[in-house]
Amino acid sequence: IKLHARSIQAIDIDIRIRAYGGDWGWVHLFGKATAREKCGQATRMMGTFRDIQRRKKSEEARQRSEEQLRLVMEATGEGVWDWTVQSQAVSHNASWCRILGLDEQYLVHSLAFFKALIHPDDLENLEQALINCLGRDTPYQSEHRLRKANGEYVWVLDRGKVVKRSPTGEPIRMLGSIKDISEQKRHESEIHRLAFYDFLTGLPNRRLLVERMGQCISRNDRNR
Repeated sequence: IKLHARSIQAIDIDIRIRAYGGDWGWVHLFGKATAREKCGQATRMMGTFRDIQRRKKSEEARQRSEEQLRLVMEATGEGVWDWTVQSQAVSHNASWCRILGLDEQYLVHSLAFFKALIHPDDLENLEQALINCLGRDTPYQSEHRLRKANGEYVWVLDRGKVVKRSPTGEPIRMLGSIKDISEQKRHESEIHRLAFYDFLTGLPNRRLLVERMGQCISRNDRNR
């Protein structure tokens, strides 16, 4: 700082300072030029030191927690996403790319790229779930289809939450994960087929008729 003090206009940084006992501690250093030469160079600065040790410990603990989460997700094969809301940038782990068959050059991309992967029939419900999470701080969860690199669609369970907001409550950062549930969806489809369609002919059965009639009666009741 001494070498460049004459050209510095302001200082606003976090630094470590060694205490009298020899231990290092984090402080926030803030200062502004209070006197200048005619040419505009600073000749005197005044500022403050603020102890931020507790804040730094909290940040380090959060980083360790996020790293542990990343390792767990890598081990289970789940994809992790990290969305910086204001810049609309999204970053992922390698598992996310593997689920979609994408090259790891897509580990970081724009939100628009992600939205382009969503099946058109699922986009409206997904956006509404995100709006509820961002505005009301409710947990985000959505089952939708994402387009893989080969053009096929994969069903995923997508979950997340806002982990950082501005002092006024604006969302800043959101973390989440996706899990491939295509096999689960195939099982559900098969169960539905066995329950409502004849095994030999493939025609709708009596159970499906009764269910559809019940839906029609309910709809007529609502619409008078």
